[in-house]
Amino acid sequence: MIGARWRVGCAAMVVAVVLSWPAGASARSSVSTRCRAAIVKSTGIYIGAQTKALTKCWDAVVAGKQVGPCPDVKAQNGIDKARAKLDFAIAKVCGGADKVCGAATAPDVALGVIGWNIGSCSNVGGGACTNPIADCRDIITCVACVSDAAVAQGFDLYYHAGVMPGADKELRKCVREVGRASASVLAKLSQSLAKCWLGVNKSESGGSFSCPDAHASSVSAKARSSQAASICKACGRKNGCGGGDDIAPATIGFPLQCPAIGSCGGSIQTLQDVASCSACVTGVVADGAARNSIPAFTSPPPQCVTLPMSPTN
Repeated sequence: MIGARWRVGCAAMVVAVVLSWPAGASARSSVSTRCRAAIVKSTGIYIGAQTKALTKCWDAVVAGKQVGPCPDVKAQNGIDKARAKLDFAIAKVCGGADKVCGAATAPDVALGVIGWNIGSCSNVGGGACTNPIADCRDIITCVACVSDAAVAQGFDLYYHAGVMPGADKELRKCVREVGRASASVLAKLSQSLAKCWLGVNKSESGGSFSCPDAHASSVSAKARSSQAASICKACGRKNGCGGGDDIAPATIGFPLQCPAIGSCGGSIQTLQDVASCSACVTGVVADGAARNSIPAFTSPPPQCVTLPMSPTN
């Protein structure tokens, strides 16, 4: 829950997935390819839906139009609908002839041929995503859990200030833009990474860490540039970032240190630091969630997250 003291410990993930594809057609069967694609695609859509619902909710809270925290009932309903679509999309393709995951009447697509014979969920950055993987019901649980953790990590940073009683219009505008611009990067990057892994899956070229490709990297760079410009415009007052009248990161409730997740970290002293930290954390969590959805071709990177701070309000 945003606004509460929390800490996600260091989770060392070692996912050893070795696929020895036989020379026969079964190794490249359309069923296994479509199943993997359904998992990757529906995971990206689910993250996008969560991001949209939470952004709308928190934006209204910071604007003073409603009381937090988020998700509220409306946002949670949207997330629940997105989760149901995730379940349906994966079961439809991976659940065998009856399109039901785990049903004894029609076996699921075998875990081995889709690269999900990994024993248990990889627990990317979440601390709780460790469920055993025995059928596609467990795959759904795993990708949903990791996606939830990734989005939560992002939003706990974007809206670290939470509710700001008595904040003036200018300050609220700044906090709203930090959240909206950062969440936009999460949505765009998740979509581009899913598209990249879908391409890898389609060609079955495999190879660890073959995404992001050039297109995903370009999307990320453009999104980060747009995010920084939006934050500087909203929070830099008349002169933009570095003009001498910037709203201080501490004033908007941002942590003094960027969370130590992946390659992110360091002190946050300027608005540029705010934009860089948000973009870095977003990139790490989006990449981890995307990799988690297709273990056949990649292993999720370890993530160590330490953010033992409470919001300043």
